[in-house]
Amino acid sequence: MELMQGEVQKGLKDDRGNPLSKEAAEHMAKHRIRCHACEKNFCAKCNTTPYHLGKLCGQADNQECRFCLEELKQPSPSMKPAFKNVCRKGECFNEMQKSCDKILPCGHHCIGSAGEKQCMPCLEPECIEKMPEKNRPNVNKDDYCSICYCAALGQQPCVQLGCNHIFHVDCLKKNV
Repeated sequence: MELMQGEVQKGLKDDRGNPLSKEAAEHMAKHRIRCHACEKNFCAKCNTTPYHLGKLCGQADNQECRFCLEELKQPSPSMKPAFKNVCRKGECFNEMQKSCDKILPCGHHCIGSAGEKQCMPCLEPECIEKMPEKNRPNVNKDDYCSICYCAALGQQPCVQLGCNHIFHVDCLKKNV
């Protein structure tokens, strides 16, 4: 089935909100399978779960758990898009329960805590570069928490204080 260029531009977007290329849209039409029972989707050609939206087979990045950083070998225990990269380890499941489940306007998941009134700014380096300098955080998701120095900010739920410093929520609670 060949898609026309006009069809490709009718709102088909990748997980970051970018329009799909003609090749990626054609690949999706031919190879993406969605299970109606469990609502999971995968690529019938390369067996990648979830389907590598916006990419062709072989272009998909190896997925790693956002909390423990180990390679994902099974689908996430959650259907929420913010938790698509979470493994099934108990400690990672616990971190997921404490984390914000929202997707930010840029398409990245919020690294804040569950139930927060306002989401954290995106700490992905490419998003930080686009922010006005006065609102720009001085850390990114890969920087270590300056309280524990044990894990990157993106590996645990965080909070931004009024002074704009960002810490892991649990680290801040332990030191209050």
